[in-house]
Amino acid sequence: MMAITRPEEIVLGETCLATPVFFPSISTVKTALQPAEYLATLYSLREMNKQFLVSAFDMGRSGNGDGLAKWLAAAHEAGATILMDSGNYESYWKEEQARWRQENFHDALQRFSCSFAFGFDEQFPPTDLDTHAELVIERWRQDQAAAGDRIIVPIVHENIERLPSLCARIAQETGVPMIAVA
Repeated sequence: MMAITRPEEIVLGETCLATPVFFPSISTVKTALQPAEYLATLYSLREMNKQFLVSAFDMGRSGNGDGLAKWLAAAHEAGATILMDSGNYESYWKEEQARWRQENFHDALQRFSCSFAFGFDEQFPPTDLDTHAELVIERWRQDQAAAGDRIIVPIVHENIERLPSLCARIAQETGVPMIAVA
C-alpha cells in the first residue's frame, strides 16, 4: 500500500493555506448574532486567525448588505482569507431552498469580497454517476464564470464507494486544485 502524505499547503489562486487550516464560520443558523456582528468580531481577531468562512445566503439575504460588504472588503484588504460557501446549508435550515438559487449565489459572489469560494452544490444529486459528474462540472463552470479570477472549489455529495471516480472525473475535466466532500 502506498503511503499518503498530507500536503503542507494548499494553493488556490493567490491564496496559500498552511495545513491543517481552520475556518471559523459566520452563519445565521443556530446562532444568536447577526452576520455583521460576527464579521466585526472576527475582523478584530484577525491577527490570531487570518481566515474565516461566510455564507453567500447570509450575505445575500442580509438587510445590512452594504455594511457587510465594507467589513468583508476591509478584512480582505487587511490580508484575511475569506472563504464564501454557497449558502445551501443556511437555505436548507431556513426552509428557503426553493428560493435560494445559483443566480442568487452568483449575485453574492459579485457583491461581496472573498478569496475563493465553494461552488453551488447539489445536496440531492442524480443517482447516475455520469449525470452527477456533468451537473457538478457544469455548475462549476457557471460559478467560475461568475467568480472572475477567484477560484471556485466544487462540492460533491456522494457515497464513499463512488467518491474516487466522481472526484477524479471532476478534477480531470476542471483542473481544480481541490474538491470539497460534504
